[in-house]
Amino acid sequence: MRDYDVVDWFSTLKIKERVIIDSRVYSEDYLFERWNEDNPDDEFVKRVNRDDLPPISRMPAIYVVAIKGDRLVGWAGWIHKDSYIRLGGIRVHPDFRTEGIFYKLMEARDSKIGNIPSIAAINTKTMSRDLFISKWKKYGYVRKDIKDIKIIPKEVLETLQDFYGYIIVKNA
Repeated sequence: MRDYDVVDWFSTLKIKERVIIDSRVYSEDYLFERWNEDNPDDEFVKRVNRDDLPPISRMPAIYVVAIKGDRLVGWAGWIHKDSYIRLGGIRVHPDFRTEGIFYKLMEARDSKIGNIPSIAAINTKTMSRDLFISKWKKYGYVRKDIKDIKIIPKEVLETLQDFYGYIIVKNA
């Protein structure tokens, strides 16, 4: 008689962990500490220290986050100004970019922002500008001539457009 290893077949199944979009809003300090702890291979740099942002955008944002297991895997930020929102980026760790987290973060951020006029500058480094913009169009963001936008201050519109070459807005 031959000895066989007995394996519990339940333990051989890989249970796919769900991505949770936390309903709370977090500070940039929290995101900086937690993201860099969980993702040392993909550093988060605070907005105040980022040379790829114009000076008017180098202020702390607030964030919704995506968590898988106990690891922070994505975030989406915004800055609430007087009468409008300036979006503060969206990022998903490269290891998790095919799991629909971008869309979940967009929906979570949009639910927090509501119908407040919003502006986003296109500053993508991971995909073509056209593909990135097509993702945003699904959420109501469009390109408009800055002279047709009344709610967001002209100097903000002009600065962001000059710096990035392309801005999109929603509810503006």
